[in-house]
Amino acid sequence: MAKDWPVALELRPIEESEYERWNQVPYAGFSEVPPPSQIAMWRAKLEFDRTLVAIEDGDFVGTTAVNSFQ
Repeated sequence: MAKDWPVALELRPIEESEYERWNQVPYAGFSEVPPPSQIAMWRAKLEFDRTLVAIEDGDFVGTTAVNSFQ
């Protein structure tokens, strides 16, 4: 069922406890499951204050992050 527009999204950085949920969003678009080795590798490198999650009605619907690569 279509929603009325505009949709209200909450945008904010994620907390460390939300990492796995946040990381699943881009994989879900391709019906994939993130490999455990990738989950651990990116979690170790991720700067949580440089992430964003878009939340609609409590669901994570979009994600992004910036990596320093230093």
